[in-house]
Parts: sequence; C-alpha cells; structure tokens
Amino acid sequence: MTRDAITVRPILEGHGCVIDGFLDRDACAAWVARAEALGFDEAPISTAEGEVRVEGVRNNDRAMVDDPGAAEALWGRLEPMLPRALRAIPMGGRWWRAAGLNERLRFYRYRPGQRFRWHADGAFHRNAEERSFFTVMIYLSAVARGGETRFHGGASVRPEPGRALLFWHPLTHEGAAVEAGRKDVLRTDLLFRAAEPLRPAT
Repeated sequence: MTRDAITVRPILEGHGCVIDGFLDRDACAAWVARAEALGFDEAPISTAEGEVRVEGVRNNDRAMVDDPGAAEALWGRLEPMLPRALRAIPMGGRWWRAAGLNERLRFYRYRPGQRFRWHADGAFHRNAEERSFFTVMIYLSAVARGGETRFHGGASVRPEPGRALLFWHPLTHEGAAVEAGRKDVLRTDLLFRAAEPLRPAT
C-alpha cells in the first residue's frame, strides 16, 4: 500500500478546502476499477425539464451507484479532517451540522477533449431536516495535462490521485478540458442535519 502524507488547506475564502492524501493510490485504483465495472454512460446536465445531454456544456462520461456503506466509510475518513468552517452552517434561522456523505456516488471520466464548462452544483435535499451544502470531489488519477477544476477569481485545483476538493455548491466552476491523459473523479455531497436555532444578537 502506498500512503501519501495528508495535508488540509482552506481555499475560496473559507468556502472550501483541499485535502491531499485523502485516499492512497491503491484505494484510488480500486475505485477506478469499480467505476469501470459499473459501466459509463454519457453525462447529462440538470435542467428544468430534467437531465439532458448538452455536449457544448459537458461531454464527459458518468457512472453512478447508491452505496450507503461506502459513503459511511468515506465519511469516517473525512470527518476528522474537516475544517471547522465546514462543520456547521448558519442558514434559515438555525444551525446545520455536518452529518455524513450522500450515498449516491458518481464517477466521472474525462478523456482528451472532454470538459464541463462553467456551472454551479445543485444541492441534494433528503427532507426538510437533511440536505447538502458542499460538493465533495475525490480525484482518482493523475492527468498528464489539463483537467483542472477552476473557480472565478483565479483559484484552480489540479487533479492528483487521492486529493479531495470540497466547496460550497453555489460557487461557479468548470472542469477544464483534459489535454493529455485521463481524469477520473469520485463525486458526492457533504450532508448536514438541522440543529439548534441561531441565538438572537444581544
């Protein structure tokens, strides 16, 4: 097993973080193999009319699986690394506290020329008491050239095996075109549960 050093650094003015060494390379290879076994389809985008394929916006491939056990295991690894700023969110008159990961795991595959143009991610709402606020992306492979995740304002995150990227859903970003090599990503969401009311200012 190849174990990389773990480092956590905030980005996007506290609205996200990068965790290097979140997964080791053996785990990354196992996830890539699982995605291949599931089989990939053309990745759609979400619209008011439902999911549609728009190659001018997004032309990568996607596989999906609902796996609560795997989501729980990933959360068990992520939770102790989570920065304080991402653990509790004040919203709608109460606190929301980080509670787990969405069990719907999405695998993205990008080959040369494939990209996902500028967009913002939607939130997952399980019910009135549980929803997501942050995207979780785990890069599973090294990319020879291209494939960065870019944000307005100049922030850019390069794919590296085992690197995790977390960011606030509404932040506009793009998956830059892969120029050489292949980019593999495991995507899920950081879930929060409603907690105590916010205390009024005194």
